[in-house]
Amino acid sequence: MFSIPAFLAWITFVAILLLSFIPFDGYKPILIAFLVLEFLKSRIIKLISLPFGPTSIAKFINNLGLEFVTVGSLVAGVLYGPFIGAAFGGICMLTHYLGRHYFSVYSAVNIPMYIIFGALAAALSLDNLLTAGIIFNIGFLIVTNFILFLVFHPKMQNVLFFAITNVFLNIAILNIAYPMIA
Repeated sequence: MFSIPAFLAWITFVAILLLSFIPFDGYKPILIAFLVLEFLKSRIIKLISLPFGPTSIAKFINNLGLEFVTVGSLVAGVLYGPFIGAAFGGICMLTHYLGRHYFSVYSAVNIPMYIIFGALAAALSLDNLLTAGIIFNIGFLIVTNFILFLVFHPKMQNVLFFAITNVFLNIAILNIAYPMIA
């Protein structure tokens, strides 16, 4: 029987396997850390929601805007170019959905948008990564949320809460990661 989560798991496994053969330099552990952190965060949200149901604290955490895909894709694109940035953006989003055992209509927008985001991040420079990365993040949120509003009509308060907290949390994550890659 066909299962979307199982199918995504195999795609992610094959993609990570292919990426592991690409000759990275000393930054490879940082990208792996972003993947692991995204998976763990997704699993924690899933495990928290089990005993309390979908109206629990897990929903609040999910809307909080804590994610490692944006900064990971940004770093991958800047350090390794558009192909690796795009591949990392897609793989990291698949990791997010696999970690939660969740696949929705939003993934049809989110996965391609993070692939594009990772590819476009290659145009940024490491010299101005902090400033350009945050501006890039805000622009990405505007475009993605515009598409989500047109197609899915989500609740405005959830989208705004996610966007605002996402920018601030990504500033913090980028400030922590930047010294490791500069």
